[in-house]
Amino acid sequence: MAYKVAKSEAPRLFAFIKRLQFSFDPFSTESTAVREAWRQLTSPTLQAANPKCKVDVISARGVAPAMEAEFVDGATRPIAASGAAANLVGELYRTAHSISLDYALKGKPPPT
Repeated sequence: MAYKVAKSEAPRLFAFIKRLQFSFDPFSTESTAVREAWRQLTSPTLQAANPKCKVDVISARGVAPAMEAEFVDGATRPIAASGAAANLVGELYRTAHSISLDYALKGKPPPT
């Protein structure tokens, strides 16, 4: 089962992401999950919540489907592009939630 995040919680967690990189072959059926994750994570609501988040897309024939995220704490994490898009997005939000808890425990304000 995928990690689900409430619609109201997603913009808050998206603020902890500094950069997203998607790479996929646009004609491959194996890249469906990465393309769907790209569509979900570049929604106007999330982009408005974190306009500083840089989104890079590498779309070329023969490119393996992959997704990589850089978070505000400096950690860069490749996210395995296997399974459904919900799993990719869920793993991203799970990591952002972990960073959010770490900020709260240290008394730091969330990124703006």
